[in-house]
Amino acid sequence: MAKVRFSHLDDFVLKDDGNVGIQTSLPSAKVEVAGTVRAANIKSSSGITTVVSLDGYANQDMEYSDSITIDSGDSGTLSGEIVIGAGLTMTVGTGVTSGQGRINSLKVSNTFNPPIGSSDERPSAPKPGALFYNKDFRTIEYWDGSFWRQVDNTTRSGRELTFGGKDTAGNRESDIHYIQISTLGNSQSFGNLTGIRRQVSACGSAIRALTMGGSGPGGDTNEIAYYTFASEGSAIDFGNLQGAKQTCCCVSSSTRGISYGSGGSPYNQIDYVEISTLGDAQDFGDMATAKRLGAPASSPTRGFSISGYDDSNVITKNEYITIASKGNGTNFGDVSAGSLGGYGTANTTRAIIAAGAGPHYNSPYPRTKRIEYFEMASLGESISFGELSRLTSNGGATGSCSNSTRGLFTGGYSDGSNETNNIDYVTFSSTGNAADFGDLTSQAYAQIGTASDSHGGLGGF
Repeated sequence: MAKVRFSHLDDFVLKDDGNVGIQTSLPSAKVEVAGTVRAANIKSSSGITTVVSLDGYANQDMEYSDSITIDSGDSGTLSGEIVIGAGLTMTVGTGVTSGQGRINSLKVSNTFNPPIGSSDERPSAPKPGALFYNKDFRTIEYWDGSFWRQVDNTTRSGRELTFGGKDTAGNRESDIHYIQISTLGNSQSFGNLTGIRRQVSACGSAIRALTMGGSGPGGDTNEIAYYTFASEGSAIDFGNLQGAKQTCCCVSSSTRGISYGSGGSPYNQIDYVEISTLGDAQDFGDMATAKRLGAPASSPTRGFSISGYDDSNVITKNEYITIASKGNGTNFGDVSAGSLGGYGTANTTRAIIAAGAGPHYNSPYPRTKRIEYFEMASLGESISFGELSRLTSNGGATGSCSNSTRGLFTGGYSDGSNETNNIDYVTFSSTGNAADFGDLTSQAYAQIGTASDSHGGLGGF
């Protein structure tokens, strides 16, 4: 029996237990409304734990001092603000989040957890700005309207790995060494390749490094192997390139590793793999110009092959591909003087090419110490940056790496056939001559491959 019944308000009841009902004679809460409630402001100090339906419930501010649960079957639209106090929670079921943009403003005191899953579990029809935590790459991604992009990942260690190469006696080596790019110092042992090899090329994501091809005692190989940057260890089989190659011009994003041509002879094939998986390389497209010994660099969207050699002439023209798509290379601006076997590296905006042999590729293979750069987004001509500390070229592999602030130039030939164990570095944001970083302590100094977990291609897909 109700304590009070208003005869002229048949839809309003006050029960003995203090519960109030509107359009219901059996209210189960302090206030239970069976129909729509509209209010300019609702403020509760005692706590509202369940909102049964949002449709038409409030179109202004709502403030709660307790937890909120929106049932998974609920629907409707809420405009304005939801404010949740520190230490409280808001749980939204799948029925509410099936569409995007339902809540215009959401303030969270502690943490916000976006959807989580593998690369294959990314939302199929996201709207621009949608967030997703990718378990494969251990990073937050956002949808820019065309691609999933990686939010800058501060967990990268800033580590460079060096792979194989040739010692001062001309012998191939299997050494893998690592260098911490943000410090100064000598390289340290990491592990070994599957065999002795020179002219190995490499690339990497924030987690894995890949080696592609190389020249062994029996000739060139099609082997792809992988390594985990954060640990030390030897090569693990990944798959195979489409053919046996050496001195591949390797570029990469956060997800794709690409062999951009090769260096045994001018070769225009472009191969690619998905770094987080295992498997053989697939066809990507063809280079704009068949050449070898081009210098690689990667931005978050593009992979570059800088200068190179077609077995008759040194190429001054550069070219690029869009890493997230498949297709052929496109030519753009020139370096001031072509070179082959140069060092190429980049942060997210600026690409640098250093040293190399040229402009005439014949004995005694004159080396240079010139450093040039260009802005990767604008695809312009190269501009003088400074000089290395020595005349050098890497002689047919990468030899260069970077993090967001520094580019390293590792080993190579100093003059003639003399190898050097020097490591030079430059700072991307300034121009000027390279400074001494340290020395390689592996047996191999020349024709080494390199990869880092913090180069300019990371952040793209």
